[in-house]
Amino acid sequence: MGKLYDREGKFIGYYCDIIRPVARLLASASKTSIITDLFLYLWISRDGRCVALDEEQLEHALTKREVSRSLAMRARRELETLIGFPPSLAG
Repeated sequence: MGKLYDREGKFIGYYCDIIRPVARLLASASKTSIITDLFLYLWISRDGRCVALDEEQLEHALTKREVSRSLAMRARRELETLIGFPPSLAG
């Protein structure tokens, strides 16, 4: 999740990249973690509105067998979880 600001430094929202779950992400600075992009993104604006992005990319990846149906379903569930529980928007 990235917290984004405009050119004047004013908080504008969060950009969330839905990824394959990673066990112990960055648990050790000496280890590498493989992160798999699941083609879905979520924009959470400063006022808390949520917009799902790039759902057509996930469908395309399914068609090309770049992602399994079960992993795609999990990605959609994670997106719905984020929509239901947005982070604090204190800025």
